[in-house]
Amino acid sequence: MKRKCTSCFIRNHASPFSMKKTFLGAGIILSVSLILITSCLPQPTEKERQKIRYQPQPGTTWHWQLTGILNTSHDAEVYDLDLETTPQEIIDELHAKGKKVICYFSAGTVELFRRDAEQFPQKTIGWQLKDWPGERWLDVRSYKQFARIMEKRFDLAVKKKCDGIEADNVDAYQQDTGFPITYEDQLKYNRWLAEQAHKRNLSIGLKNDLGQVKDLVDSFDFAVNEQCF
Repeated sequence: MKRKCTSCFIRNHASPFSMKKTFLGAGIILSVSLILITSCLPQPTEKERQKIRYQPQPGTTWHWQLTGILNTSHDAEVYDLDLETTPQEIIDELHAKGKKVICYFSAGTVELFRRDAEQFPQKTIGWQLKDWPGERWLDVRSYKQFARIMEKRFDLAVKKKCDGIEADNVDAYQQDTGFPITYEDQLKYNRWLAEQAHKRNLSIGLKNDLGQVKDLVDSFDFAVNEQCF
């Protein structure tokens, strides 16, 4: 294995780019900044590469669509789609075209329309998210009480052959959740999420939690920062 460092991005030196996507279900425009967290690593052989989890590189093009009729004709290298609702044939179609698929689920809230929503212990469910009826914060201090639910979601991502995970709502310590969640509480939970992804050979992105990038740069593979306007 040869070490090649001339074109690598050293950790903590993130490379951001922005794009605009239409969030079809809500009818709003999202401005999304994707920060690739990469490091100067040994270059693997082709056989070794097949065993290494996917990590998007700076300049990667993305199409992000969580609702509506999925459009697979975009000239993008990566599609970010809903884990639960995206049909397997869509993921297979994208892979056949050489695309990567990142699968979305909310790791910090319970969405009441999800199939597993009733499995969350009532005492771990907090306040409703502002502007998102039917979605409530989870008490990540007690994540072990709903860990199995999240593990099943990661397992589903493996079954559906997702290349990575976008775990949303992982900044509860900065939100009005109904629980006294601290910075350290969030770090512990987010690191657990990353461990669950990596043990299944899935990449995972840090969603919006820019305040903890310095502490999570070694745990996550990339980051997604969104702004709505």
